Amino acid sequence: MTGRVETAGGKVYELPALLEWRLRRTGGVPCDSFRARCLYSAEMGEVLKAACRFAATENGVTRFRGVIDEWSAVCGAEGTLLTVEGRGMAALLLDNEAEAVTYQRAALSEILKDHAAACGVTPAEAAVALDAMAPIRSLSETLFGEEDGPTLDDTVTDEDEAERTFHHLALSMSIDKLSPLRKKIILLRYWRDLSQQQVADQLGLT
Repeated sequence: MTGRVETAGGKVYELPALLEWRLRRTGGVPCDSFRARCLYSAEMGEVLKAACRFAATENGVTRFRGVIDEWSAVCGAEGTLLTVEGRGMAALLLDNEAEAVTYQRAALSEILKDHAAACGVTPAEAAVALDAMAPIRSLSETLFGEEDGPTLDDTVTDEDEAERTFHHLALSMSIDKLSPLRKKIILLRYWRDLSQQQVADQLGLT
């Protein structure tokens, strides 16, 4: 097994022959880890100060790639030994993870504010990303499957384009989760302006 370290600037330094190495696979829960040990020499100091990644290769195949958490050089009877330790690449997600929050019914806007924003992603950027993954929907498409029902474009007032995209997505995703009966109730009550009794009579509800 051969080990190498990489700096944020892209420089690669191959470590001397590994005297000891350990790769621990956890299936991603919470994160894989590694430890490698080799002989240390003084010229390695500057490289290690800037090192942020570790890779282990065998016969030209990369067997492990991870984030360096710490390194140490200890002088002993066998000479000065370097130990490099760290975690798999999933550590980048763990280190930037937002605080856990328990929701009863989470709105998309709350999730984006509490989790996406914590990682530096604005609601507008998240909306654009979600929009890119969602099936293409026309703004003239009716929300409730009714030919004369409201369209997605009818539901949002004048806003800038990013906010408009965000609200279109939030609304369509919320409505898609409703049962056919609930969709019908909302259509009759809020877009057809029927009273509660009229809605109940039309749908045969008591």
